[in-house]
Amino acid sequence: MPGFDPRAPHNDGVAPPLIQGLVGSGIERFSMLVGGFFRGVNERILLVLWFGGGAGLALLVLVASIAQTPGWEGVARGLFAGLFLGLLYLAGFGSLFVGYRRAARAETGGTPAPTSALELQLAATLRELDALRGDISKQIKQRSITRIPIGLLGGIGVWLLRQRADDPPGLGGLVLLLLIGAIAGERWAAHALERRYRRRYKDTVLPQLAGDLGQLTYRETSAERVADIGADRMLPEYDRIDADDQIIGTHAGLPIEIIEVKLKRRVNKKTRVVFDGLLVGIELPRRLSGTTLIATDQGMWERFKAEWRGGEMASVQLEHHEFEQRYDVHSTDQVEARALLTPAFMERFVALAAKSHFALPGAIADGNRLVVAMPKRPGMRDLFEPPAYWQPSGGRALTALQADIRTVLDFAETIMRLDFWAQGRLADAQRSVRQAT
Repeated sequence: MPGFDPRAPHNDGVAPPLIQGLVGSGIERFSMLVGGFFRGVNERILLVLWFGGGAGLALLVLVASIAQTPGWEGVARGLFAGLFLGLLYLAGFGSLFVGYRRAARAETGGTPAPTSALELQLAATLRELDALRGDISKQIKQRSITRIPIGLLGGIGVWLLRQRADDPPGLGGLVLLLLIGAIAGERWAAHALERRYRRRYKDTVLPQLAGDLGQLTYRETSAERVADIGADRMLPEYDRIDADDQIIGTHAGLPIEIIEVKLKRRVNKKTRVVFDGLLVGIELPRRLSGTTLIATDQGMWERFKAEWRGGEMASVQLEHHEFEQRYDVHSTDQVEARALLTPAFMERFVALAAKSHFALPGAIADGNRLVVAMPKRPGMRDLFEPPAYWQPSGGRALTALQADIRTVLDFAETIMRLDFWAQGRLADAQRSVRQAT
């Protein structure tokens, strides 16, 4: 058997599913044509097409508007529409121009990218994943032989049933239903096998990446663990919970676990996501006598506040204008809450939301555990997600996954450095010294 070459692209003989591959191939070819145009045409000509095209489009719209509606009304409408479309053209053409020219300058004349230290380190694991990828690709192709035709028949069946409707679909509708049926059949053939590969990738690669960054590991988690760490009390109401990724271990001297969670709730026959983000649980070096809740004013923690406001917890008034504008603080121990919420703590806690990946966080400190819930900003992708089975198992995929772990550890470390916990560790250390002497 030939030896494993970590410089190989880890993609030999593995193709995407048929329909998805055709769509992707079409997009790739179109992108190559556009890229070839921007790379091949003289830069001065492209600049003329860029700015001249925007000005020409604006002028054309203005003339057409005046021809349609002579007078000041047509002029005003033409100026507004022409300016808008001209700027839109400038932005679109400019982004393509700058992007493709930058990519052309970055090209290295076909020189292969150097093998990263991660690929060398994970060479054995990547070899096993490559074998699994090849096996999965063959199984999906075999399943597609029967399941894509079943999907096509389903599309034809739906089209025939719709012929009895008042507005039956025509030939275009049939083509659309056939495409939908083919895609559905292909997804049916690939879904379970893709999940198997993704699970294997996570279970074999992520523990090694986490271990490289400290006394940490990755493991699969469950919905029950969210309740176990105490976060379930402060999360919004939900009907379904998705939680399968967990980083656990010791970081910056404290036991820590980080869980990616997505909560969904059915409202008015529609399912919507009520929380999508990270739960960061830290085991504190000293036990608290009370419970303190740091809740946003934006309604994310309404369930918890509704349960506690009529009981032991009382509102905590603080002398920090920006913090009080953003948060409601409740605690069973006013003195301890104020000791926790030092000016430095509040400044740094507010600064967590300034990070590009997450929105305004909330937290609960109870017993010897601090749990911080950090919702993602809209549009942020899921973390810790491996590449598809037909994509390279190494290279950028490894770098992106390690960057995900670094990102969550950065937030965790920021929380750990809050003054209250540092003071607590110092006080414990001083107490130990006194007891020893």
